[in-house]
Amino acid sequence: MNTKLMTAAIALALGVIWTTGPALAQQTTGEKSESKTERAKDKAVEAKDTVKEKAVEAKDKVKEKARDVKEKVKEKTTELKDKVKAKTERMEAKTEKKDVEMMQQALKDKGHDPGPIDGKMGPRTRAALRDYQKKEGLNATGRWDEETATRLGVQMSTTGTTTGGAASPAEPTGDKSGPATKKQNP
Repeated sequence: MNTKLMTAAIALALGVIWTTGPALAQQTTGEKSESKTERAKDKAVEAKDTVKEKAVEAKDKVKEKARDVKEKVKEKTTELKDKVKAKTERMEAKTEKKDVEMMQQALKDKGHDPGPIDGKMGPRTRAALRDYQKKEGLNATGRWDEETATRLGVQMSTTGTTTGGAASPAEPTGDKSGPATKKQNP
């Protein structure tokens, strides 16, 4: 960009000089000749300054456009991240509900009444789970964990974690040794 501006300034200066050259050649006195040369030089300097100003303006416009594009990209990225997060949460909630339904059915089949098979980790489901855990010699927390799932014969899903209710956020247990485990809030 600087090369183009410099070339334009030189071309302008040469044009001014070539235009005033014949007139300078016709003058007989050195004083008139010097006067025209000075004016030509002044015009060349003005043209150079104008080109520099326009280059600075163009550079500022490019910087402003780059900032605008960067901000738009940032906004779109945030928007897409939010959409993905919401979709993931919806999928985990569906998986979680199915996990709780399977657990409720298994508890019911083993003679513990979890209430309606609705996929919600309510007080009756917790009480039935706690009773089952006591009966099996497990830590009677009333929470859905991998050991309880194994004893019930229910495979926990690996896409989400089962918590205290379908609307609760997922809580990873931190166990990285095998399939994802489920943890319920009381």
